[in-house]
Amino acid sequence: MFRYNTYFGINTVHYLDLKETTAGAPLPIASIIPSALLTKMKKSSAAKNHQERVLSFFGEALFNRLDSHSFLSYIDRDGFPVIIPVIQCQASDPSRLAFHPGAFSNELGLLESGMTVAVFGLTMQMEDVLVRGIFNGYDRYRGIKLGTLDMDWVYNSMPPNHGQIYPMVPLEAVVNF
Repeated sequence: MFRYNTYFGINTVHYLDLKETTAGAPLPIASIIPSALLTKMKKSSAAKNHQERVLSFFGEALFNRLDSHSFLSYIDRDGFPVIIPVIQCQASDPSRLAFHPGAFSNELGLLESGMTVAVFGLTMQMEDVLVRGIFNGYDRYRGIKLGTLDMDWVYNSMPPNHGQIYPMVPLEAVVNF
């Protein structure tokens, strides 16, 4: 199955030079669990009720699972990517993600309203989805502070059909073999 990457459709490989990393530390479970529960209870009040479905039903269910893992990434002022665990991140509706900033609050406090961010959500069953959008900043929803992200791009990296999901890419007929 892996011979010549015929099953997975890998056609491009990128690499990076790692410049800096933080020391390994255990996850702050004592702050992740309350943040996830607060997000789950208040996320519906952060819904924007957008008519168009950005996330598929599968993607929305993936983000809303309490056992899924999510990681937010953005480019800092120096031009380097920053990755922050946001295990508490959940879909408030099919076009918006929400999270309570209780876990990793120092790192999440550096996010600015209007910046482009990406969130990678995955499960231990190797299911995943990548979304990108505009961070709206933090606001209070029913008395609880939540950060929201309006998604404008969704990518499926899972086999057998990896590729952009939203906005939909039109199918093109194959004319040359």
